[in-house]
Order: sequence, then structure tokens, then C-alpha cells
Amino acid sequence: MSTHPVEKPSAETRTRTRPEKRAGLTYRRHFTKAGRHPYDEVTWASRSAVIHGEDGQPVFEQHDIEVPSTWSQTATNIVASKYFRGQLGKPEREKSVRGLISRVVDTIRDWAGAQSYFATAEDLQAFSDELTHLLVEQKAAFNSPVWFNVGIEKRPQASACFINSVQDEMESILGLARTEGMLFKYGSGTGSNLSSIRSSREPLAGGGTASGPVSFMRGYDAFAGVIKSGGKTRRAAKMVILDADHPDIVDFIHCKADEERKAWALIEAGYDGSFNVKGGAYDSVFFQNANHSVRVTDEFMKAVAEDGEWQTKYVLSGEGCESYRARDMMKQMAEAAWQCGDPGIQFDTTVNDWHTCPNTARINASNPCVTGDTLVATAEGWRRIDSLVGRNTRVIGLDGQPHMVTRIFPTGRKPVFRLRTKAGYEVRITGDHKVWTTDRGDVAVSDLQIGEKIQLQGAGFGRRALGERLALAVGVAVGDGCLTRSHTTGHTQEIVTLTMAAEEAPVLDRIAGVLNEEKALRRAVGAVGNPSPVHVSRRGTGSRLSFSSQPVVELFKELAVLDEGSHRKRFTPAVFELDKPSSAHLLRGLFTSDGTVANYSDKSQYVSLDSSSLELLSQVQILLLGFGIKSKLYTDRRGGQTESALPDGQGGTAVYPVREMHSLRVSRTSRFVFEREIGFDPASAKAATLREMNEEFGAY
Repeated sequence: MSTHPVEKPSAETRTRTRPEKRAGLTYRRHFTKAGRHPYDEVTWASRSAVIHGEDGQPVFEQHDIEVPSTWSQTATNIVASKYFRGQLGKPEREKSVRGLISRVVDTIRDWAGAQSYFATAEDLQAFSDELTHLLVEQKAAFNSPVWFNVGIEKRPQASACFINSVQDEMESILGLARTEGMLFKYGSGTGSNLSSIRSSREPLAGGGTASGPVSFMRGYDAFAGVIKSGGKTRRAAKMVILDADHPDIVDFIHCKADEERKAWALIEAGYDGSFNVKGGAYDSVFFQNANHSVRVTDEFMKAVAEDGEWQTKYVLSGEGCESYRARDMMKQMAEAAWQCGDPGIQFDTTVNDWHTCPNTARINASNPCVTGDTLVATAEGWRRIDSLVGRNTRVIGLDGQPHMVTRIFPTGRKPVFRLRTKAGYEVRITGDHKVWTTDRGDVAVSDLQIGEKIQLQGAGFGRRALGERLALAVGVAVGDGCLTRSHTTGHTQEIVTLTMAAEEAPVLDRIAGVLNEEKALRRAVGAVGNPSPVHVSRRGTGSRLSFSSQPVVELFKELAVLDEGSHRKRFTPAVFELDKPSSAHLLRGLFTSDGTVANYSDKSQYVSLDSSSLELLSQVQILLLGFGIKSKLYTDRRGGQTESALPDGQGGTAVYPVREMHSLRVSRTSRFVFEREIGFDPASAKAATLREMNEEFGAY
């Protein structure tokens, strides 16, 4: 890993304050004594936890629970029913406050120890004892997700609240339901501002009128009602927000109060009026699982104070929608809140006026920076981050799922580190950017140590499709092709030439077939005249195919750079827009032309791609990652050698200048994935060689 800081332009998804690097914390004891466990200071008692319903019947029972004798019965009931993990009646069920607290404290202590958070082992033990004392003596308590998940889940969800964004597209709207559902599952609450969703007064692209955010709130509310927080009896905590200038704001203000009146009618008709009763009045109406808030600005509040007008604005165009008397809207909020407790109010201007970092951006979740040429894994394939500035995109997260990012913007110039893994994966990144390590979790780049393992994550794929033989042809061209130009009076003709070994002429025959089909198709629609078909020529140990049809040549130029010499061959950014089948055949063509299958019996087996273009191999390494194929890059295989004795074409040898060579290798289990997902063209003998090698030699 190289960590030489340089100045490079950077772009960022958001901004995060960089933590200071410390040698380790010292920790002084306040309540405990060294060598004596806090539990030894506690008198323990055995109790039963029994909770009765409104009908007097037990709804929860657990007996022989170990609790501190000073704890109330209410505390005993809550801990046993909400925070003990394991199925009731099974041996794995927790039954002691001692065990519950130890589960959480020991896990946190182990994290701190693994990350060398404290200066000495004594400081770490002091922290563990002090935290145990605070919890067992009820001087402090964690939020519910900590008790639910820490010490249970490998990567526990320990935060109580999450704020989620949503975009004005169906995929994002439905994705929010999934995100909230998973957060609810592990005991956290969520908040979402739905103002980005177009209103019920605005058109859909395909015709008709949009449903509007209030309609989608019904679905979100239903999920929150059926998913028990942390798998327990407490329902999920949820907040929904709408800006005061959204066209549907009046519907939003009244929606919960309207449902409240329906519940009253059901109660009068004989339905149970209690909360959380299955089939009862409140179980039969919407919006009972969320708190609603209107987000207002100082401008709105001033209009209320001065009895002015308030204008709502269309989401799509930003133009004015309807005008209201601001005081009337405020009165409607108050009356609805009097009836059902909602909506509340959030003061947008005040929140941002009190922003602790006002020169960064409006308050948003944060992330540090990478350089503008960094490829970001998105749901539509790899994209340079500078091409995403000002756009929304779905970025692939550590969980392998796409997550909507709504703010990507340039930040000027910052010190940048070059982060390189042993396998050759590389990125330029600011020192405060955190990356996921397998042992220490998120770690700032500047704090990484040589030898730490980083988890890799591939991107999705684009949506652009090429025919498989055409994609194969582009790959072959990058491996064993070139673009040349011939000049005649007033005309320049561009020619792409593909060269392969004689035994691989059938591969070129397939490519010639698709090129002739392309020409015939274009001739049929009048796009070209009457061009001659192309043919593969075979001479000695080689075979060659050349073509100059301008539309096809332009396609090759769009996807690859073929006219700057072998050491500068590379794909263009457009290659990352290809869909999965097209990407697979493109890589198949490249490996068929330039790849090799190495089998050194009991020593090693791998597929390799050698090239003097390090940029090309780095691109291939990233493309393979999207298929779940890990590869390793070996650079400078000639060790700095600049000349080499090579055949002179006349039966002898001569000394020629040579460029440095690099090798990308796919080995171990990845070679099996390579054979399944990419492979070699069936017309190439390399396909059979790889199959035989993989059948003979397994991998751990």
C-alpha cells in the first residue's frame, strides 16, 4: 500500500469530519476498583417476569430470571420481554441481566481492543468495568438496537434513528420500503422527507396523473405496522416529513386526522378502541405507525406572522402551483394536531442556521472525497465520479445493494493518498475517507496499516447491449488489433485489422460473419451502398481480418483506443455502460486473443492476460470484479529491461527495444468463476485447455 500524499482535484458524495489519530486513550476509574468485578458489588435475585393484557391474561411469561435486587419489577419485565434474545422455552434463551450486559459490554470491549483504542490493557479493563457498573446500576442505558443486536449480529445495527432519502422514481420509492423494513427489523426508527416525490397534481411521463406522496405513505405505514421492531412486540418508530411548499401539503396535513375520525366511527360501531389490538378500530385505519411533520421555513413563518400568502410549487418544474393564506394553513395544522397529535413542525431555516459546518452544504449525511477520475460502483455499472456531479445515482454499498446518493459535488483540491492493495487494485482517495477492513471495520485511509485486508465490491452493469459476436470482436481488437489510416486525395480511410494465430482463424471467421451481417443490414436500410464482404486471410502461422466500414469502425472507436500503440491500448469509459452479456463477450474476446492458460502441475494454475498497457489491465481487473472474479496484477515483469533478442523474421535473432510487460492473473477459485462467466471462445483451443485444467485441479 502506497501512501504518498499529492494534490489532486477531488469530488465527493458528502463531507465527513476526519477524526484525529491518537496513540490510545487513558481511562480513569470512578466507580469501580481494579481486580474486583462490578457484578461482585451487586446483590442478585431470582424473579419471574409476567405481563398481563387488558383482559387479565398473561401475554408474556419468563421465570427464574436473574436480576439485581434493586431493580423494579417494571424494569425486570421490560428487560425480559424486550431485550433477552432467544426463543422462549429454549436453552439458548437469555435469562440473566448479568449475561445481557456482559454480551453487550464484552463485544464493545473486544472491538476497542482489536482497534487499540485504549493506551494499555489496564485502561481497556477500566473502561469495561466502568461501563458494566453504569449499566447494572441503571445510571445509564443504551438504546434498544444495542440490546437487540450487539453481541448477536456480526455487524450489528446499533443506531436508533436513520434518515433515508427517496427520489421521484418508482424504483427508489419501492426501495425505500425495503430499506425501512430492514431497519425496522433490527430495532431502529426511520425518518423520510417525501418532498422529492411529484404531487398528485402533476403528470406522469407515460400519461396520467401521479399518485403523490400521501398515497405511497399508506404502503410505508402498513410495513411499519407489521414489522415488529427488533423482532419484539414494540412496533417500528417512523417519521414522515413534507415541505410546506409541496403541492400536496394540505392533503398531508389532514390525512392522519381524517383517519382518526374513521377510527372514532368504528369505535362507535362496536370495534375495540384500544391501540395495538388486532382487528380493532386503530388497526383498521392508516397512518397510525408514523409521526407526521411539516417542514417550514422562516419565510413561511413570516407569512403567518404578517398574514401573507403562501405559494406551493410543482416538484417537477418548480413553478407556482396554488396560493394559500399562510395563517389558514397554520390553523389547519393546529386543528389536525389537536385531533390526532399530528402533524408536528420542523423548522428548516433554524436547523441550518445552527449548522455547525455551514460552509460545507445543507445538513446531510456525510462521506469523504475521492479524485474525479475514480470509478464508482453503481447499479448501472462503473462510472467516473466526476461524470456523476450534479446527478442522483444508485451506488453499490458494502452490502452489495444499490443505495440512492442524492448529492455528488466537486470540492476543489485536497491532499490525496494512493491506496493500492497487494492484488493491484488501486484508488486515489483523501486521507479521512474510510474504507471497510475485515478486522477493524471502517478505518480512515490515513490510519490503515500495511497488511490489513480490505473488502472489495463490484459494480452492477449498464444497459447498453451489443451482439455477442460484435462484443467479442471489440475484445479481440483490443488484444490483437489496431486502427490505421490511409490517406488519398481529399479522403482518409480508417481500417481496423485483427490478427490472431492460424489455429484461431475460426474465431475471426465468426467475427467476419457478424461484420458482413452488419453490412447487409445497413445496405438493406440504405445506410451504405454495396460494400464488399470481408474475409479472413490465412498466411503461414497467422490469420488476419481487416475492415473499413465506417459505422462499424466508429463503434470500435467508441469503445476502445486502438491507434496509440500497444502500450496505450485501453477501453474508453463507454465500455462501463455495457450490460452483463456484452461485457462478458468483450472480455472473452480479449482473453481469447491475448490470454493464456498456465498449468504448472502441482505448483500453480491460472489464467493470465499479459500486456504492456498497465491501464488496460487495471480496467480489466475492475470489469472482472463485477462478475465476482478476483485477479492479481503483477507489474514490471521484465524488471526494467529495455532491449530483448527477438526473431528477426529471417531465421535468426536481433536486438529490439521492448517495453515493460505486466500480467493480470486469475487463480484459485476465481478461475472456476472465470470459466463459467467469461471463458474463451469455443473455437479457440484455450477453452478446452481451461476446462481440462479446472477438471483436474481443484482449489481451496
